[in-house]
Amino acid sequence: MKRRGPALAGLLLLALLVFSACAGLGEADGWASPVALDEDADIILVGSGEDQLFAVDVRSGAVIWAFPDNESAFRGLLGEVSADAFYTTPVAASAGGDELIIAEYDGGIVYGIQRDGSSARVIVDTGEQIVVDILVSGTTAFVATAAHRVLAVDLLQPEPDAPLWEFSNFEREVWGNAALAESERLGTIVIFPAMDGHIRALHAEGPEAGTLAWDRPTAGGVASSVVVADGLAFVGGFDRTFYALDVDSGEPRWTATGADWFWTRALIADGTIYAADLGGKVWAWDVRSGVERWVTPYDAGDGVRAQPILAPFAGGDVVVVVTRKGLIHAINARTGEQVWHEPLLDIPGDILADPIRRGDRVLVSNDRTELFSIRVGDPALRQVFPPPEGGR
Repeated sequence: MKRRGPALAGLLLLALLVFSACAGLGEADGWASPVALDEDADIILVGSGEDQLFAVDVRSGAVIWAFPDNESAFRGLLGEVSADAFYTTPVAASAGGDELIIAEYDGGIVYGIQRDGSSARVIVDTGEQIVVDILVSGTTAFVATAAHRVLAVDLLQPEPDAPLWEFSNFEREVWGNAALAESERLGTIVIFPAMDGHIRALHAEGPEAGTLAWDRPTAGGVASSVVVADGLAFVGGFDRTFYALDVDSGEPRWTATGADWFWTRALIADGTIYAADLGGKVWAWDVRSGVERWVTPYDAGDGVRAQPILAPFAGGDVVVVVTRKGLIHAINARTGEQVWHEPLLDIPGDILADPIRRGDRVLVSNDRTELFSIRVGDPALRQVFPPPEGGR
């Protein structure tokens, strides 16, 4: 296995700072979030803490296929697959499509993998480290690298040395996921957060494709992911500020102050936006006005990197939050009060990947290549992968 590069050393330093983990964190391994590969959610693609992805049957814990399948090769690819951690979550190349797009971290290779594991292809080899998800719109993939640039690549006819367009005016790395937005004034734009403290909108298509549409500076780095709804782009920063920006201009429609840095993707549901910070506070604001929906923020007691998710429970909705240390909280979405009471479910390892919900279950992966299943409201915690010795 290759050694991690200097950019990851910076990432580790930041992780140490944001989580106040002066010891025991070790190498920051990949945190690709789990993805359902079929409609019935029986097969889940799970990112390992090292250099493989596993398609797992959640009923049995059996591995259906792995990428690379023997840590160096895969069907359809020429030569050795030199993978060194996956931070990006696989995304579908098109709605209902058979191909998933994912980037390997250290070499910066973007792959297209068939959902059934039958083959894969190289879409583009950037030669630069990639941490954030590939954003796909139609037949175009937007790829942000740690070398301070964004590439737009044609998925049908990728040209390794000739992307559709390139933007390279970032002063620092892009560590937060981008989002597409439709602007009445600007057309289709793609909004990128960056560690230089700026949130930038780029023209995604047309004659101005790849040029700057607007630039919103903040007072700190921005590593959380952008979420777009109702003509607003939502994102939190390391200046402890959560922003609701007008997609037409980048001007703040409203802002809110958190207790600590924001480094996660917010959740929008029923006119409310839920966001967690690294101080362990969970916030609920009205999407349009920014008015707080709860009397006080919920205190999870530990920093949160994973996105909150919504789940039905006892006739109402709960916001499920998994802290970095693996404590699972269920919060009444309307009142902000705890729904599940002590003892809280506790998952081993560090939780950096976003959980997903399938039916009445929440699936959570940790940095040890382990996948867990929790039924909403049930105190039992089931390890799905790898199957524990002696059965489940």
